[in-house]
Amino acid sequence: MLPGRSAAMLDLVGRVISIGAVLLALAGAIIVVATRPAALAVGVGAALVVAALATGQVYRWRAVRRSRDEAVEGYSTLVDAAGFDFRDGRTGALIRSRDDAPMANPSARVYDAVRRRSDDDR
Repeated sequence: MLPGRSAAMLDLVGRVISIGAVLLALAGAIIVVATRPAALAVGVGAALVVAALATGQVYRWRAVRRSRDEAVEGYSTLVDAAGFDFRDGRTGALIRSRDDAPMANPSARVYDAVRRRSDDDR
């Protein structure tokens, strides 16, 4: 396995941060409607939400880049696709060998990964 965080872990961190930012935005909207705070407070809150959303996206972009690096190495921690070893994102343990059929039905992420791989072959 590649050193550092796996694509699955980077994706998870990005999702948690993004969901937290959305929850912060919802809570902020409720507070703004209920209490009508000063414009400065609203601006600071909005800046925090935007910063959290941007941070979450940076982690997700890093996960995509790491996923491509993992595909070059012949395994994936993010997508259970045919032709790749599927490994646990936290421990690196082999979940499914590349010779076995994928465990789940294809999803949009699998389609994107396969499409991206076929585009690279051209």
